[in-house]
Amino acid sequence: MQPELRHHPIPRLKEKRRQKGKSVITSRNFTYGDEFIRLYQGDYLSLKVQLSTGTSELLVLLNSNLSGEWADYPFQKTGEQEYSLELQCKQPGAYHAKVKYSQTQGTTWHFDNIPHSSIMIDPVESKQLRLYTLIPTISGHINHWIEALHRIKKMGFNAVHLLPVTAMDTSESPYAAADLFDIDQSYAIPDDPRPLLEQFESFVKEAKELGIKLCFDVVLNHVGVTSKISVNCPDWIASDSNEPDGLKRAGCWNQMNWVTWQDLVLVKYDHPSKSIRREIWDYMLHYLLFWAKYAHYTGGMIRLDNLHSTNRDFLDFAISKMRSELPNLTIFAELFTDRQTTQRMVFFHELNLLLATPWTHPYAEQFRQQLSSIHSVTKVRFLLPVTSHDSGSPAQEYGSPKAAVSRYAACALLGGGHTGFVQGAEFGVPQKLSFIGRSPLVEMQATTWGHDYSEQIRALNEFLENFELFSQTGNIQFIDNNHSAVLAAIRYGKDLKPCFLVLISFDAQTTQTISISFGGSVLKNRTLLLRNCFSQAQPPSLLDSVYSFTLDPCEVKVFEIESVIDETKLEQTLRK
Repeated sequence: MQPELRHHPIPRLKEKRRQKGKSVITSRNFTYGDEFIRLYQGDYLSLKVQLSTGTSELLVLLNSNLSGEWADYPFQKTGEQEYSLELQCKQPGAYHAKVKYSQTQGTTWHFDNIPHSSIMIDPVESKQLRLYTLIPTISGHINHWIEALHRIKKMGFNAVHLLPVTAMDTSESPYAAADLFDIDQSYAIPDDPRPLLEQFESFVKEAKELGIKLCFDVVLNHVGVTSKISVNCPDWIASDSNEPDGLKRAGCWNQMNWVTWQDLVLVKYDHPSKSIRREIWDYMLHYLLFWAKYAHYTGGMIRLDNLHSTNRDFLDFAISKMRSELPNLTIFAELFTDRQTTQRMVFFHELNLLLATPWTHPYAEQFRQQLSSIHSVTKVRFLLPVTSHDSGSPAQEYGSPKAAVSRYAACALLGGGHTGFVQGAEFGVPQKLSFIGRSPLVEMQATTWGHDYSEQIRALNEFLENFELFSQTGNIQFIDNNHSAVLAAIRYGKDLKPCFLVLISFDAQTTQTISISFGGSVLKNRTLLLRNCFSQAQPPSLLDSVYSFTLDPCEVKVFEIESVIDETKLEQTLRK
């Protein structure tokens, strides 16, 4: 008997037409479409719209999911045809919003003709980060790490980046994990009967007690070549018939050359079997959450290593799952791609910070350009460390151990408020401390390398703590006339209060002189007084139109600028 022919049921389409506006909104003070608004948790979203009418019947609302659920927020009439809204951003995340209005007291509503606006709210914990990189392979056992936390805290750092502490594979690189959920045995406290994970958790608890945020390195792209995954689940690894073991090695681009890492193999997130793919994704998600929860406990962050090489589909899945469980976690990513892709990924994956690489811009002119870019790209926030654990030391990269202070000042005082420092630079290490290989404890003290810049770093960190303007972007003006060796810039707060002049010599060998004028700056046509922030010495030529400064190699000078209009007050101030 032939089966009866029946078409598939046709679903009922519910009518949900949105009435488009009739060009009533003539201007807006906010972006929309591909651009997005970026704020910190606790900040106020301030929106204004100008309309072609301002009748008493007009109602204006913001339709948004800022609270997690879609809701309407009323604008207030603040002018004849102007409507304003101030809404506190309480929950980190990526959100959308659109203005709607009614000219009939709410009987009918029209939505603005433009696309939705996008809003990204960063966790308040990600603001003003001063990150110290601790290298576990040279730092002894876990009790030594706990002792190091107190020294790091004393220097004024509020966050510690810990390279991966997972059990290491045969190459003894922290980034070549043998087991993603196990601590390397070399970090165990001698004669401590507690399980190793419990020992490690004592370090996490101490960091939280000290108010130090922990940053854990998470490596999603690859594992060790003889890791637990590679041995037990070789089909989870991408294949390569050219390798004796059939496992595809990970690598990276170095300039125009592809560098293969023989100790690392690629995780096969795009496995053709759906069931195996689910197993891989679930296992790696648990790995991400395992370390993310430790970070979240301290108000800290995770560092996503080599994010640009990680499978995008898995990233969509994993970061979404992590965000739903840990909304206040800060995500710090190593992401190197084109500008458009970067901005799209920042919003889509809610990436709070990206790594900047100032050591690739060692000269004043190059670094000035990098800073200008950071201050102009307001949709992306960068962490600007002096060096990284993978680069050379300040002595290698910049020509002198004391460049640790001048370059830290440049990153911290001229960047966007997020900066970093690698273990050992405070004592002038002549070359980078290798993070590969299980090494004896390297003592962190002045006698080891003959320098101690800890006090200068502490003073800079304390200064940063007191002035929020250094954690903002777009509030800088260079007035050094593109000097070849010296950076001179004004950093200013709202209405130019407070206001600072920062001078930093990038020359590691020679004394430099610079003459600057405020005539073309944001402070033009004002009488100015300069107060030295780190010294009792008075600046030269206080009332001249051109100021001349001499800076020793790697010297940093910071002056608070006071604008004085009243000549009587000026005379009184000078007499003091």
